[in-house]
Formats: sequence, C-alpha cells, structure tokens
Amino acid sequence: MSLISAKYLIINDYKLIKEIASENLTHCPIKNSILIKNDTHRFIKNLLKNHRSKIDSVKILSKTKEGGYLNKYSDAKEYLHEDFEFPSYYHLRTPSLIELEKVIKDNPVTRFLIDNNISTEKIARIVTCYDKDNVFFQEEYIVKSLSAKYLIIKNISDSSLELKNLDILYNEGILFNKSKINNKSFINLYDTVIKQEQAIIIPLGLYLNEFVECVCSENLKTIDKINFNKQTYTLYEGNLLGKREIQYIGNCITPLNIHFRKNENDYNEVLSEFSFDSLYWI
Repeated sequence: MSLISAKYLIINDYKLIKEIASENLTHCPIKNSILIKNDTHRFIKNLLKNHRSKIDSVKILSKTKEGGYLNKYSDAKEYLHEDFEFPSYYHLRTPSLIELEKVIKDNPVTRFLIDNNISTEKIARIVTCYDKDNVFFQEEYIVKSLSAKYLIIKNISDSSLELKNLDILYNEGILFNKSKINNKSFINLYDTVIKQEQAIIIPLGLYLNEFVECVCSENLKTIDKINFNKQTYTLYEGNLLGKREIQYIGNCITPLNIHFRKNENDYNEVLSEFSFDSLYWI
C-alpha cells in the first residue's frame, strides 16, 4: 500500500503563479501544504517579482485599409478564423522585434525571451480584425500564454513522514523542449515533516503554451473552488486534450523518485511521468 499520493498541477493564471512564487499560499489550490523552495522556485520568483501583471494581448488600430494589408506586409498570410457564425480574423503575421518591444513592454516573460535573443515567431503573432464601420484593420498582438507546473506529494499514511530527497532530471536554459531536461541531480528536502493529509508543493517549471488554447475533456472532476483576484477559479482533476508542443523556460525539472522515512523505516517511491492525461489544473 502506498504511503503517498503524487499528482501534477498546472496553473494558468499569472497572478496566482506570482502569488505562490512570492511564498504566499493564501489562495493556493492545494490546502494544508508546504512550498518547497528549490532552484526552480527561485527562478520563477526572480523573473516575476517586479511585475504586477502579464499582458498577453494588445489591440491597436492599423493605418492600412482592407485591400492593402497583404501589400504592406509581404510575410502576412490570409487567415480565416471562425468565431461562431462570424469570421473574426483575416490576416496572420509575425511581429518584428521593434513592434513587439513597443507594444508588449510590460510582459516579464516576453522581456526575458527578447533579452536572450529568442526570435519573435516563437513568442508572439499578429492577427487582424476588421470592423465594417471602420475602413482600417485592427491588429491584435497575441503572446503565447504562460503556465506553471508543480508536483503535489500528499501524505496518505497513518502517521507523519520525514522527507529526505527527490531524485530529478533538470535543465537550465532560455527556451527548450522536454528532451533537454536530462541532467541527473537531486533536491534535498531537509527532513521536511508532513503530517497526515498534508502535502508539499514542488515547483517544476514554467512553460509557454501554443497559440491554440488547450481543450479540457468532458470527464472532469471538480476538486475545489477558489475566490481570488475578484474571480472564482475552479480546481479540476482530469485531462487536457490535443497535442501540446510546449516550450520550457529557465530552470525546469522532471521528478523521478522520492526518498522518505516513516517510523524509523526508509522508503523510496517511483513517481509517474508527467502527462496531460491525468492532472490537477486551474
């Protein structure tokens, strides 16, 4: 019989990610928990500490009329995106570095990527909208959204557990895929004691989503509802559908095994690999 339960958690709300990074667990979706302050936590905290919010979309009026957009921007493509019964987007193109810096200037993640010479096509796109009452297009700058990934380990035994260390794979870089997370190491958990039904939250990393939002399955289980930032958020358990080519940012880890002690006996449990097919998300 297992003494712990392990589950992955995805948080998509920037302000909630920032609040947890600031070591404030008031609105943390996992109750009765302890935050592990590892290198990944310190990277996230440092990246987000001077920014209250993250802007993912900005609309500005283009000075180009309907017939001249493709002539003005040779890299633009026609792009019809259906929004209910109305076409909502007409063109798609990649912003230049100058455009992106000018328009999306209060986004800490975008700033970090630009400062580290990541090409704009990996960060943002521009789509055009057209209002029939206006002769000009409206351009919408869309930045890839940010998510944070955590490991939740909960004590489901009949007594306290003393956590020793976590075997991991890690990588530290600017923007990279999962295959780069391949350096072996471990996290010292400093004999952290978790009582019955208590949990630890281990930050695993930040990643950029694709421009197309994830679709959740219909078989979702509601775990809790959280009032935060004048909104109500729902913590779900279930799976997210569709293929996701996510790109990790900064310091990221993959957990392998956790070592702990119970009643003077040592234990080692292998942790399941991360999958979008079974997780908590909010």
